[in-house]
Amino acid sequence: MKVFITDLAKIIKTSDFFEAHLLTLDRKDRDRFEKITNQNRKLQFLAGRVLIKNADVQNVCQTVSGKLVASDVFLSLSHSQNYVMLATDVCPVGIDVEEINPNRDFQKTANRLRFKKPVDALDFYRMFTQFEADFKLGKEHKTPFHRLFVFHGFAVCLASSNPINDVSFYEFLPFQESPIDCSSSFCEMD
Repeated sequence: MKVFITDLAKIIKTSDFFEAHLLTLDRKDRDRFEKITNQNRKLQFLAGRVLIKNADVQNVCQTVSGKLVASDVFLSLSHSQNYVMLATDVCPVGIDVEEINPNRDFQKTANRLRFKKPVDALDFYRMFTQFEADFKLGKEHKTPFHRLFVFHGFAVCLASSNPINDVSFYEFLPFQESPIDCSSSFCEMD
């Protein structure tokens, strides 16, 4: 499995990013982009599409339910704050990334989602990202496999229909030709 990452804070520093990459969107994606009113969401959307292109994913389209599908790999996108992440694999995959905020009322969210009582914030984010990654994987996968990581204060969960053995993480920077291996920046959770 491969996970591609981009940091929006680094993208914002390059003023040509919007202009250069808006032109690469197909008509449907450009229409979706134009309907987004929040500037950060626009940037997340565009960065996600750039990740897909840079990860060399072929023939991507969107289902009626909004799920992205490709002809050559399974893929899943997630974003939180300044990070956008794309997981790709030969098996169905789901990814979720969430900023770990110890001040969040996670007990209230855990109760609403009917989670078991979290021990602490990290326990809550473990359950929450797993829940979200499973949703993106698809409900037809009854017993998904998971790997959980912490990356610069963010919880990242990968879900798959098959055991997740090897995971590689790559960062894309604006206008670079190839990704940088950043696997050492990820710490696996127990």
